[in-house]
Amino acid sequence: MGFSVTDEMSFVEFARRRTADRGDLTFDKVGIGGWTPVELRHVIGAILDHYTPDYVIYEIATSQLRAQGRHRNDHMASLQALANAAATRGIRRISFFDLPREDVVEQGDWLWAMHKSFCAQYGLGYKSVPLGKDMLRDVVHPSDRGKEVFTDAFMDLLDVPEIPETARKALCQLPNPFSSIAAHTCAKGKPATKVYSRGGYVQDVVNIAGGESVTFDFGPQPVQVMGYSMLLGPTTGAVTATSGNFSHLAKGYDAFCYYERIGAVQFKPEPLTNLTLRQHPDVPETELHKGDKNLGGRTGHIGRFFILTDGKQANAAPPKLTGRARENRLIHLHQPRTGGRSLQQAFRDHLPQERVVSFNPGNPDAVQTMLDQDAWQVFTGSFFALPGRIARQLLALPIWMTVVRDPGERLVSFLHYARAVPQLGAWHQKLKDLSLEDGIDLLVSEESSYAQSSQCRGIVWGEEDPTCTGARRVMARRFRMVCALEHLDQGFESLKALNVVANDAKTPHIFQSLPRDDALLAFARRTLGKRAAEDVALHQSLLQSGPEISEPGLLNQVETR
Repeated sequence: MGFSVTDEMSFVEFARRRTADRGDLTFDKVGIGGWTPVELRHVIGAILDHYTPDYVIYEIATSQLRAQGRHRNDHMASLQALANAAATRGIRRISFFDLPREDVVEQGDWLWAMHKSFCAQYGLGYKSVPLGKDMLRDVVHPSDRGKEVFTDAFMDLLDVPEIPETARKALCQLPNPFSSIAAHTCAKGKPATKVYSRGGYVQDVVNIAGGESVTFDFGPQPVQVMGYSMLLGPTTGAVTATSGNFSHLAKGYDAFCYYERIGAVQFKPEPLTNLTLRQHPDVPETELHKGDKNLGGRTGHIGRFFILTDGKQANAAPPKLTGRARENRLIHLHQPRTGGRSLQQAFRDHLPQERVVSFNPGNPDAVQTMLDQDAWQVFTGSFFALPGRIARQLLALPIWMTVVRDPGERLVSFLHYARAVPQLGAWHQKLKDLSLEDGIDLLVSEESSYAQSSQCRGIVWGEEDPTCTGARRVMARRFRMVCALEHLDQGFESLKALNVVANDAKTPHIFQSLPRDDALLAFARRTLGKRAAEDVALHQSLLQSGPEISEPGLLNQVETR
Protein backbone atom coordinates (compact mmCIF):
# COMPACT_ATOMS: atom_id res chain seq x y z
CA MET A 1 0.00 0.00 0.00
CA GLY A 2 1.63 3.24 -1.00
CA PHE A 3 1.93 6.45 -2.93
CA SER A 4 4.77 5.52 -5.32
CA VAL A 5 3.31 2.25 -6.61
CA THR A 6 0.75 3.73 -8.99
CA ASP A 7 3.04 3.00 -11.95
CA GLU A 8 1.75 -0.02 -13.88
CA MET A 9 5.28 -1.46 -13.75
CA SER A 10 6.53 -0.59 -10.26
CA PHE A 11 8.88 -2.46 -7.93
CA VAL A 12 5.87 -4.56 -6.88
CA GLU A 13 5.55 -5.98 -10.40
CA PHE A 14 9.32 -6.47 -10.56
CA ALA A 15 9.19 -8.43 -7.29
CA ARG A 16 6.28 -10.48 -8.56
CA ARG A 17 8.39 -11.53 -11.56
CA ARG A 18 11.37 -12.39 -9.39
CA THR A 19 9.25 -14.61 -7.13
CA ALA A 20 7.18 -16.30 -9.83
CA ASP A 21 8.43 -19.72 -8.73
CA ARG A 22 7.33 -19.25 -5.11
CA GLY A 23 3.94 -20.76 -4.46
CA ASP A 24 3.53 -19.10 -1.06
CA LEU A 25 3.40 -15.49 -2.30
CA THR A 26 0.55 -13.56 -3.91
CA PHE A 27 0.86 -9.81 -4.41
CA ASP A 28 -1.87 -7.20 -4.31
CA LYS A 29 -1.03 -3.54 -4.79
CA VAL A 30 -2.91 -0.37 -3.86
CA GLY A 31 -1.46 2.95 -4.99
CA ILE A 32 -3.15 6.31 -4.42
CA GLY A 33 -1.19 9.11 -6.06
CA GLY A 34 -1.39 12.56 -4.50
CA TRP A 35 -2.59 11.41 -1.09
CA THR A 36 -0.76 11.47 2.24
CA PRO A 37 -1.17 9.37 5.41
CA VAL A 38 -3.63 12.02 6.62
CA GLU A 39 -6.18 10.78 4.07
CA LEU A 40 -5.06 7.15 4.03
CA ARG A 41 -5.69 6.65 7.75
CA HIS A 42 -9.41 7.17 7.19
CA VAL A 43 -9.80 4.56 4.44
CA ILE A 44 -7.14 1.98 5.31
CA GLY A 45 -9.71 -0.18 7.11
CA ALA A 46 -11.85 -0.39 3.99
CA ILE A 47 -8.80 -1.25 1.87
CA LEU A 48 -7.67 -4.02 4.21
CA ASP A 49 -11.23 -5.39 4.41
CA HIS A 50 -11.36 -5.50 0.60
CA TYR A 51 -8.08 -7.42 0.14
CA THR A 52 -7.84 -9.32 3.50
CA PRO A 53 -4.02 -9.64 3.34
CA ASP A 54 -1.78 -11.69 5.61
CA TYR A 55 0.98 -9.09 5.38
CA VAL A 56 0.89 -5.35 4.66
CA ILE A 57 3.82 -3.16 3.60
CA TYR A 58 3.25 0.59 3.85
CA GLU A 59 5.18 2.86 1.49
CA ILE A 60 4.18 6.33 2.74
CA ALA A 61 7.38 8.40 2.93
CA THR A 62 7.21 9.83 -0.59
CA SER A 63 4.04 11.91 -0.15
CA GLN A 64 3.92 15.70 0.21
CA LEU A 65 3.37 15.37 3.96
CA ARG A 66 6.57 17.20 4.94
CA ALA A 67 5.55 20.26 2.91
CA GLN A 68 2.14 20.46 4.61
CA GLY A 69 3.72 21.57 7.85
CA ARG A 70 1.52 19.46 10.08
CA HIS A 71 2.68 18.75 13.62
CA ARG A 72 4.82 15.62 13.85
CA ASN A 73 2.54 14.26 16.54
CA ASP A 74 -0.16 14.10 13.88
CA HIS A 75 2.00 11.83 11.75
CA MET A 76 2.60 9.61 14.77
CA ALA A 77 -1.20 9.39 15.05
CA SER A 78 -1.25 8.23 11.41
CA LEU A 79 1.39 5.55 12.06
CA GLN A 80 -0.55 4.30 15.05
CA ALA A 81 -3.79 4.21 13.07
CA LEU A 82 -2.24 2.34 10.12
CA ALA A 83 -0.58 -0.23 12.35
CA ASN A 84 -3.68 -0.63 14.54
CA ALA A 85 -5.95 -1.12 11.52
CA ALA A 86 -3.77 -4.03 10.39
CA ALA A 87 -3.19 -5.60 13.81
CA THR A 88 -6.86 -5.56 14.81
CA ARG A 89 -7.65 -7.43 11.58
CA GLY A 90 -5.32 -10.26 12.55
CA ILE A 91 -2.45 -9.24 10.25
CA ARG A 92 0.74 -10.50 11.87
CA ARG A 93 3.32 -9.08 9.49
CA ILE A 94 3.56 -5.30 9.02
CA SER A 95 6.44 -3.35 7.48
CA PHE A 96 7.25 0.21 6.46
CA PHE A 97 9.22 0.78 3.27
CA ASP A 98 10.71 4.29 2.95
CA LEU A 99 11.71 5.49 -0.51
CA PRO A 100 13.67 8.65 -1.39
CA ARG A 101 12.69 12.05 -2.69
CA GLU A 102 15.13 14.37 -4.43
CA ASP A 103 14.27 17.21 -2.03
CA VAL A 104 14.77 15.10 1.14
CA VAL A 105 18.09 14.17 2.74
CA GLU A 106 17.85 10.84 4.55
CA GLN A 107 20.34 11.79 7.26
CA GLY A 108 18.40 13.80 9.80
CA ASP A 109 15.02 13.41 8.08
CA TRP A 110 12.49 13.34 10.92
CA LEU A 111 9.94 11.24 9.02
CA TRP A 112 12.31 8.36 8.22
CA ALA A 113 13.63 8.50 11.79
CA MET A 114 10.10 8.33 13.19
CA HIS A 115 9.25 5.32 11.01
CA LYS A 116 12.43 3.47 11.98
CA SER A 117 11.87 4.11 15.69
CA PHE A 118 8.20 3.13 15.52
CA CYS A 119 8.99 -0.13 13.76
CA ALA A 120 11.73 -0.98 16.25
CA GLN A 121 9.38 -0.30 19.16
CA TYR A 122 6.70 -2.71 17.93
CA GLY A 123 8.74 -5.34 16.13
CA LEU A 124 7.68 -4.31 12.61
CA GLY A 125 9.73 -4.73 9.46
CA TYR A 126 11.57 -1.67 8.19
CA LYS A 127 13.64 -0.83 5.12
CA SER A 128 14.76 2.48 3.65
CA VAL A 129 16.41 3.26 0.32
CA PRO A 130 18.85 6.21 0.31
CA LEU A 131 18.87 8.38 -2.79
CA GLY A 132 21.51 7.28 -5.29
CA LYS A 133 22.71 8.50 -8.65
CA ASP A 134 20.20 8.30 -11.50
CA MET A 135 17.57 6.63 -9.30
CA LEU A 136 14.84 9.24 -9.89
CA ARG A 137 13.60 10.83 -13.10
CA ASP A 138 12.15 13.80 -11.20
CA VAL A 139 11.60 14.72 -7.56
CA VAL A 140 10.00 11.42 -6.61
CA HIS A 141 9.30 9.05 -9.53
CA PRO A 142 11.91 6.30 -10.06
CA SER A 143 13.87 5.73 -13.23
CA ASP A 144 14.26 2.21 -14.59
CA ARG A 145 17.45 1.91 -12.55
CA GLY A 146 15.63 3.21 -9.50
CA LYS A 147 12.94 0.56 -9.85
CA GLU A 148 15.58 -2.15 -9.80
CA VAL A 149 17.19 -0.67 -6.68
CA PHE A 150 13.78 -0.37 -5.02
CA THR A 151 13.01 -3.98 -5.90
CA ASP A 152 16.28 -5.21 -4.38
CA ALA A 153 15.36 -3.51 -1.10
CA PHE A 154 11.73 -4.60 -1.29
CA MET A 155 12.77 -8.23 -1.59
CA ASP A 156 14.45 -7.97 1.83
CA LEU A 157 11.04 -7.34 3.38
CA LEU A 158 9.24 -10.33 1.92
CA ASP A 159 10.17 -12.79 4.65
CA VAL A 160 10.11 -10.66 7.82
CA PRO A 161 9.05 -12.60 10.93
CA GLU A 162 5.66 -12.28 12.55
CA ILE A 163 5.16 -9.50 15.08
CA PRO A 164 5.83 -10.73 18.64
CA GLU A 165 2.57 -11.44 20.45
CA THR A 166 3.14 -8.83 23.13
CA ALA A 167 3.83 -6.21 20.46
CA ARG A 168 0.76 -7.26 18.47
CA LYS A 169 -1.43 -6.80 21.54
CA ALA A 170 0.13 -3.38 22.09
CA LEU A 171 -0.64 -2.42 18.48
CA CYS A 172 -4.25 -3.46 19.01
CA GLN A 173 -4.44 -0.99 21.91
CA LEU A 174 -3.06 1.99 19.97
CA PRO A 175 -5.47 4.89 19.39
CA ASN A 176 -7.19 4.89 16.00
CA PRO A 177 -10.00 7.47 15.92
CA PHE A 178 -10.08 7.60 12.11
CA SER A 179 -12.68 5.85 10.00
CA SER A 180 -14.92 6.48 7.01
CA ILE A 181 -18.43 5.88 5.71
CA ALA A 182 -18.99 4.84 2.10
CA ALA A 183 -21.13 7.49 0.39
CA HIS A 184 -23.28 4.97 -1.48
CA THR A 185 -24.37 3.38 1.82
CA CYS A 186 -25.86 6.60 3.23
CA ALA A 187 -27.06 8.50 0.14
CA LYS A 188 -30.78 9.35 0.12
CA GLY A 189 -32.91 8.87 -2.97
CA LYS A 190 -30.90 6.07 -4.58
CA PRO A 191 -28.66 8.20 -6.83
CA ALA A 192 -26.65 6.66 -9.65
CA THR A 193 -23.28 5.17 -8.77
CA LYS A 194 -20.24 3.82 -10.55
CA VAL A 195 -17.15 1.86 -9.58
CA TYR A 196 -13.86 3.73 -9.54
CA SER A 197 -10.75 1.58 -9.91
CA ARG A 198 -7.21 2.86 -10.36
CA GLY A 199 -3.88 1.59 -9.07
CA GLY A 200 -5.60 -1.16 -7.11
CA TYR A 201 -7.82 1.23 -5.17
CA VAL A 202 -11.47 0.28 -5.74
CA GLN A 203 -14.40 2.37 -4.53
CA ASP A 204 -18.10 2.77 -5.34
CA VAL A 205 -18.81 6.46 -5.87
CA VAL A 206 -22.08 8.38 -5.90
CA ASN A 207 -22.68 10.44 -9.02
CA ILE A 208 -24.02 14.02 -8.74
CA ALA A 209 -24.96 15.75 -11.99
CA GLY A 210 -24.09 19.42 -12.46
CA GLY A 211 -26.64 21.64 -10.75
CA GLU A 212 -28.03 18.73 -8.71
CA SER A 213 -27.68 17.83 -5.02
CA VAL A 214 -27.57 14.62 -3.00
CA THR A 215 -28.12 14.38 0.76
CA PHE A 216 -26.22 11.84 2.83
CA ASP A 217 -27.79 10.67 6.10
CA PHE A 218 -25.46 9.61 8.92
CA GLY A 219 -28.15 8.55 11.40
CA PRO A 220 -30.00 10.06 14.35
CA GLN A 221 -26.84 10.78 16.39
CA PRO A 222 -24.27 13.28 15.06
CA VAL A 223 -20.97 11.95 13.79
CA GLN A 224 -17.80 14.00 13.48
CA VAL A 225 -17.35 14.51 9.73
CA MET A 226 -14.01 16.02 8.65
CA GLY A 227 -14.01 15.62 4.86
CA TYR A 228 -14.67 13.24 2.02
CA SER A 229 -13.06 11.65 -1.00
CA MET A 230 -14.14 12.64 -4.49
CA LEU A 231 -12.99 12.01 -8.02
CA LEU A 232 -10.98 14.67 -9.82
CA GLY A 233 -11.09 14.49 -13.59
CA PRO A 234 -11.98 16.10 -16.92
CA THR A 235 -15.68 16.62 -16.07
CA THR A 236 -15.54 17.37 -12.32
CA GLY A 237 -15.88 20.78 -10.73
CA ALA A 238 -16.69 22.72 -7.58
CA VAL A 239 -18.82 21.08 -4.88
CA THR A 240 -20.57 22.84 -1.99
CA ALA A 241 -21.30 20.92 1.22
CA THR A 242 -23.99 22.26 3.56
CA SER A 243 -25.72 21.18 6.76
CA GLY A 244 -27.45 23.70 9.01
CA ASN A 245 -25.00 26.56 9.58
CA PHE A 246 -22.10 24.57 8.16
CA SER A 247 -20.94 25.27 4.60
CA HIS A 248 -17.79 24.31 2.72
CA LEU A 249 -16.72 24.84 -0.90
CA ALA A 250 -14.32 22.41 -2.59
CA LYS A 251 -12.77 23.28 -5.95
CA GLY A 252 -13.04 19.74 -7.26
CA TYR A 253 -10.73 20.48 -10.19
CA ASP A 254 -7.05 21.28 -10.74
CA ALA A 255 -4.42 21.51 -13.45
CA PHE A 256 -3.96 17.72 -13.45
CA CYS A 257 -7.59 16.91 -14.31
CA TYR A 258 -6.69 15.67 -17.76
CA TYR A 259 -7.10 12.23 -16.19
CA GLU A 260 -9.37 10.80 -13.50
CA ARG A 261 -8.04 10.10 -10.00
CA ILE A 262 -9.25 10.03 -6.41
CA GLY A 263 -8.93 13.28 -4.48
CA ALA A 264 -9.67 14.33 -0.92
CA VAL A 265 -11.39 17.24 0.80
CA GLN A 266 -10.67 17.99 4.45
CA PHE A 267 -12.15 20.45 6.93
CA LYS A 268 -12.39 20.88 10.70
CA PRO A 269 -14.49 18.10 12.31
CA GLU A 270 -18.20 18.98 12.32
CA PRO A 271 -20.89 17.11 14.29
CA LEU A 272 -23.46 16.24 11.60
CA THR A 273 -26.45 13.97 11.17
CA ASN A 274 -26.58 14.69 7.44
CA LEU A 275 -24.73 16.54 4.72
CA THR A 276 -25.93 17.81 1.36
CA LEU A 277 -23.48 18.05 -1.53
CA ARG A 278 -24.27 20.18 -4.57
CA GLN A 279 -22.29 19.79 -7.79
CA HIS A 280 -21.76 23.15 -9.47
CA PRO A 281 -22.57 23.06 -13.21
CA ASP A 282 -19.92 25.60 -14.24
CA VAL A 283 -16.79 24.64 -16.14
CA PRO A 284 -13.83 25.56 -13.87
CA GLU A 285 -11.53 28.38 -14.98
CA THR A 286 -8.38 26.42 -14.09
CA GLU A 287 -6.27 25.54 -17.13
CA LEU A 288 -4.79 22.10 -17.57
CA HIS A 289 -1.06 21.46 -17.64
CA LYS A 290 -1.56 19.53 -20.86
CA GLY A 291 -4.32 18.45 -23.22
CA ASP A 292 -7.60 20.16 -24.10
CA LYS A 293 -10.10 21.02 -21.40
CA ASN A 294 -13.48 19.24 -21.56
CA LEU A 295 -16.06 22.02 -21.77
CA GLY A 296 -19.06 19.75 -21.37
CA GLY A 297 -21.33 19.17 -18.38
CA ARG A 298 -19.97 18.57 -14.89
CA THR A 299 -20.53 15.46 -12.77
CA GLY A 300 -19.33 14.92 -9.21
CA HIS A 301 -18.39 11.52 -7.79
CA ILE A 302 -18.29 11.10 -3.99
CA GLY A 303 -16.47 8.13 -2.42
CA ARG A 304 -16.21 8.08 1.38
CA PHE A 305 -16.81 10.52 4.23
CA PHE A 306 -13.90 10.91 6.65
CA ILE A 307 -15.03 10.36 10.22
CA LEU A 308 -13.38 11.12 13.56
CA THR A 309 -14.77 8.61 16.01
CA ASP A 310 -13.47 10.54 19.02
CA GLY A 311 -14.42 13.95 17.73
CA LYS A 312 -15.43 15.58 21.01
CA GLN A 313 -11.88 16.38 22.08
CA ALA A 314 -10.69 17.32 18.57
CA ASN A 315 -13.64 19.66 18.06
CA ALA A 316 -13.25 21.51 21.36
CA ALA A 317 -11.78 25.00 21.32
CA PRO A 318 -8.26 25.06 22.81
CA PRO A 319 -7.76 27.06 26.03
CA LYS A 320 -6.84 30.72 25.68
CA LEU A 321 -3.17 31.64 25.79
CA THR A 322 -2.04 33.32 29.02
CA GLY A 323 1.03 34.47 30.88
CA ARG A 324 4.53 34.47 29.44
CA ALA A 325 3.47 32.55 26.34
CA ARG A 326 0.96 35.31 25.52
CA GLU A 327 3.67 37.96 25.84
CA ASN A 328 5.87 35.99 23.45
CA ARG A 329 3.38 35.69 20.62
CA LEU A 330 4.73 35.97 17.10
CA ILE A 331 3.40 36.65 13.61
CA HIS A 332 5.80 35.13 11.09
CA LEU A 333 5.69 36.77 7.66
CA HIS A 334 7.00 34.02 5.38
CA GLN A 335 9.00 35.55 2.55
CA PRO A 336 9.45 32.66 0.06
CA ARG A 337 12.97 31.25 -0.36
CA THR A 338 14.17 32.50 3.02
CA GLY A 339 13.97 29.30 5.08
CA GLY A 340 10.33 29.90 5.98
CA ARG A 341 9.12 26.30 5.78
CA SER A 342 11.92 25.14 8.06
CA LEU A 343 11.06 27.92 10.51
CA GLN A 344 7.44 26.81 10.47
CA GLN A 345 8.48 23.24 11.19
CA ALA A 346 10.64 24.40 14.09
CA PHE A 347 7.60 26.14 15.61
CA ARG A 348 5.49 23.00 15.22
CA ASP A 349 8.17 20.73 16.62
CA HIS A 350 8.26 22.70 19.86
CA LEU A 351 4.77 24.10 20.49
CA PRO A 352 1.47 22.24 20.98
CA GLN A 353 -0.41 21.71 17.74
CA GLU A 354 -3.22 24.16 18.60
CA ARG A 355 -0.72 26.97 19.33
CA VAL A 356 0.72 27.18 15.79
CA VAL A 357 -1.67 28.41 13.10
CA SER A 358 -0.80 28.50 9.39
CA PHE A 359 -2.63 30.90 7.12
CA ASN A 360 -4.75 29.13 4.51
CA PRO A 361 -5.59 31.53 1.63
CA GLY A 362 -8.61 29.37 0.81
CA ASN A 363 -10.17 29.99 4.23
CA PRO A 364 -9.34 33.53 5.46
CA ASP A 365 -12.28 33.54 7.88
CA ALA A 366 -10.41 30.92 9.90
CA VAL A 367 -8.08 33.75 10.94
CA GLN A 368 -11.00 35.56 12.58
CA THR A 369 -11.85 32.34 14.40
CA MET A 370 -8.23 32.14 15.55
CA LEU A 371 -8.39 35.69 16.91
CA ASP A 372 -11.72 35.07 18.62
CA GLN A 373 -10.51 31.88 20.32
CA ASP A 374 -7.35 33.71 21.42
CA ALA A 375 -5.39 30.45 21.80
CA TRP A 376 -2.63 30.91 19.22
CA GLN A 377 1.03 31.60 19.94
CA VAL A 378 2.52 31.67 16.43
CA PHE A 379 0.64 32.69 13.29
CA THR A 380 2.65 31.96 10.15
CA GLY A 381 2.26 32.29 6.40
CA SER A 382 2.37 34.47 3.31
CA PHE A 383 -0.56 36.78 3.92
CA PHE A 384 -1.22 38.08 0.40
CA ALA A 385 -4.90 37.03 0.46
CA LEU A 386 -5.78 38.25 3.95
CA PRO A 387 -8.94 40.48 3.95
CA GLY A 388 -8.45 44.02 5.20
CA ARG A 389 -10.95 43.70 8.06
CA ILE A 390 -8.84 40.89 9.53
CA ALA A 391 -5.47 42.30 8.52
CA ARG A 392 -6.10 45.48 10.51
CA GLN A 393 -6.34 43.47 13.73
CA LEU A 394 -3.00 41.79 13.05
CA LEU A 395 -1.26 44.96 11.90
CA ALA A 396 -2.00 46.48 15.31
CA LEU A 397 0.18 43.88 17.02
CA PRO A 398 3.92 44.71 17.46
CA ILE A 399 4.98 41.08 17.28
CA TRP A 400 5.91 40.46 13.65
CA MET A 401 9.05 38.79 12.31
CA THR A 402 10.53 38.04 8.90
CA VAL A 403 13.77 37.17 7.11
CA VAL A 404 15.14 39.17 4.17
CA ARG A 405 17.34 37.74 1.42
CA ASP A 406 19.38 39.20 -1.41
CA PRO A 407 16.98 39.44 -4.41
CA GLY A 408 19.45 37.88 -6.83
CA GLU A 409 19.91 34.88 -4.55
CA ARG A 410 16.14 34.55 -4.11
CA LEU A 411 15.68 34.58 -7.88
CA VAL A 412 18.34 31.91 -8.48
CA SER A 413 17.01 29.84 -5.56
CA PHE A 414 13.47 29.89 -6.92
CA LEU A 415 14.72 28.99 -10.40
CA HIS A 416 16.44 25.83 -9.14
CA TYR A 417 13.50 24.97 -6.89
CA ALA A 418 10.86 25.39 -9.61
CA ARG A 419 12.87 23.31 -12.09
CA ALA A 420 13.18 20.47 -9.55
CA VAL A 421 9.65 20.39 -8.09
CA PRO A 422 6.77 19.43 -10.45
CA GLN A 423 4.22 20.41 -7.78
CA LEU A 424 4.88 24.06 -8.63
CA GLY A 425 2.79 23.47 -11.73
CA ALA A 426 2.96 26.21 -14.35
CA TRP A 427 6.37 27.58 -13.30
CA HIS A 428 7.84 24.08 -13.34
CA GLN A 429 6.51 23.46 -16.83
CA LYS A 430 7.83 26.80 -18.09
CA LEU A 431 11.29 26.48 -16.57
CA LYS A 432 12.23 22.80 -16.53
CA ASP A 433 13.52 22.64 -20.11
CA LEU A 434 15.07 26.13 -20.31
CA SER A 435 18.70 26.93 -19.72
CA LEU A 436 19.41 28.60 -16.39
CA GLU A 437 20.02 31.96 -18.06
CA ASP A 438 16.82 31.72 -20.11
CA GLY A 439 14.96 30.80 -16.93
CA ILE A 440 16.22 33.96 -15.24
CA ASP A 441 15.17 36.02 -18.27
CA LEU A 442 11.68 34.49 -18.19
CA LEU A 443 11.16 35.11 -14.47
CA VAL A 444 12.17 38.74 -14.90
CA SER A 445 10.28 39.37 -18.14
CA GLU A 446 7.06 37.95 -16.68
CA GLU A 447 7.50 40.16 -13.60
CA SER A 448 7.36 37.35 -11.07
CA SER A 449 7.36 38.34 -7.42
CA TYR A 450 11.08 37.47 -7.38
CA ALA A 451 11.75 40.24 -9.92
CA GLN A 452 10.31 43.00 -7.73
CA SER A 453 10.89 44.54 -4.32
CA SER A 454 8.31 42.13 -2.93
CA GLN A 455 10.01 41.79 0.47
CA CYS A 456 9.64 45.51 1.19
CA ARG A 457 6.04 45.34 -0.02
CA GLY A 458 5.28 42.41 2.29
CA ILE A 459 6.74 44.22 5.29
CA VAL A 460 4.96 47.57 4.81
CA TRP A 461 1.62 46.01 3.77
CA GLY A 462 0.28 49.36 2.52
CA GLU A 463 1.21 51.27 5.68
CA GLU A 464 4.16 53.01 3.97
CA ASP A 465 5.67 53.20 0.51
CA PRO A 466 7.23 49.81 -0.43
CA THR A 467 10.78 51.14 -0.12
CA CYS A 468 13.72 50.39 2.13
CA THR A 469 12.95 53.54 4.12
CA GLY A 470 9.26 52.66 4.42
CA ALA A 471 10.08 49.10 5.47
CA ARG A 472 12.49 50.42 8.11
CA ARG A 473 9.78 52.65 9.58
CA VAL A 474 7.29 49.78 9.74
CA MET A 475 9.91 47.46 11.24
CA ALA A 476 10.49 49.95 14.06
CA ARG A 477 6.74 50.04 14.85
CA ARG A 478 5.57 46.52 14.31
CA PHE A 479 8.37 43.95 14.06
CA ARG A 480 9.85 41.97 16.92
CA MET A 481 12.61 40.42 14.78
CA VAL A 482 13.94 41.06 11.27
CA CYS A 483 17.24 39.73 9.97
CA ALA A 484 19.11 39.10 6.77
CA LEU A 485 19.32 35.45 5.79
CA GLU A 486 23.06 35.57 6.46
CA HIS A 487 22.26 36.36 10.13
CA LEU A 488 19.47 33.82 10.56
CA ASP A 489 21.47 31.98 13.20
CA GLN A 490 21.36 35.10 15.40
CA GLY A 491 17.68 35.67 14.65
CA PHE A 492 16.96 32.06 15.49
CA GLU A 493 18.54 32.54 18.91
CA SER A 494 16.02 35.31 19.60
CA LEU A 495 13.22 32.85 18.80
CA LYS A 496 14.67 30.47 21.36
CA ALA A 497 14.58 33.29 23.91
CA LEU A 498 10.88 33.70 23.15
CA ASN A 499 10.43 29.94 23.67
CA VAL A 500 8.70 29.48 20.32
CA VAL A 501 11.39 27.04 19.13
CA ALA A 502 13.32 24.46 21.14
CA ASN A 503 16.64 25.38 22.74
CA ASP A 504 18.35 22.55 20.87
CA ALA A 505 16.68 23.34 17.51
CA LYS A 506 19.02 23.82 14.57
CA THR A 507 19.05 26.88 12.32
CA PRO A 508 16.75 26.32 9.28
CA HIS A 509 18.22 25.48 5.91
CA ILE A 510 17.37 26.54 2.37
CA PHE A 511 16.56 24.09 -0.44
CA GLN A 512 19.77 23.59 -2.43
CA SER A 513 19.64 21.42 -5.54
CA LEU A 514 22.95 22.62 -7.04
CA PRO A 515 26.21 24.13 -5.73
CA ARG A 516 26.48 27.92 -5.59
CA ASP A 517 27.07 29.39 -9.05
CA ASP A 518 28.61 32.86 -8.73
CA ALA A 519 28.43 33.47 -12.48
CA LEU A 520 24.71 32.70 -12.57
CA LEU A 521 24.15 34.89 -9.51
CA ALA A 522 25.95 37.79 -11.18
CA PHE A 523 23.82 37.26 -14.30
CA ALA A 524 20.65 37.30 -12.19
CA ARG A 525 21.65 40.55 -10.51
CA ARG A 526 22.42 42.21 -13.86
CA THR A 527 19.11 41.02 -15.29
CA LEU A 528 17.17 42.28 -12.30
CA GLY A 529 18.75 45.71 -12.60
CA LYS A 530 16.72 48.25 -10.65
CA ARG A 531 13.54 46.16 -10.46
CA ALA A 532 14.31 44.96 -6.95
CA ALA A 533 16.46 47.92 -5.89
CA GLU A 534 14.52 48.58 -2.68
CA ASP A 535 14.87 44.96 -1.58
CA VAL A 536 18.61 45.19 -2.34
CA ALA A 537 18.87 48.31 -0.19
CA LEU A 538 16.93 46.71 2.69
CA HIS A 539 19.06 43.57 2.58
CA GLN A 540 22.29 45.60 2.54
CA SER A 541 21.13 47.75 5.45
CA LEU A 542 20.33 44.65 7.51
CA LEU A 543 23.74 43.18 6.69
CA GLN A 544 25.32 46.33 8.08
CA SER A 545 23.11 46.74 11.15
CA GLY A 546 22.67 43.10 12.04
CA PRO A 547 19.36 41.56 13.17
CA GLU A 548 16.71 44.01 14.41
CA ILE A 549 15.42 42.42 17.61
CA SER A 550 13.05 43.99 20.15
CA GLU A 551 12.45 42.81 23.67
CA PRO A 552 9.52 40.56 24.71
CA GLY A 553 6.66 41.81 26.84
CA LEU A 554 4.91 44.04 24.29
CA LEU A 555 1.56 42.29 24.31
CA ASN A 556 0.24 42.65 27.82
CA GLN A 557 -1.70 45.80 26.91
CA VAL A 558 -2.73 44.74 23.38
CA GLU A 559 -6.19 43.43 22.58
CA THR A 560 -6.34 40.77 19.87
CA ARG A 561 -10.04 41.08 19.08
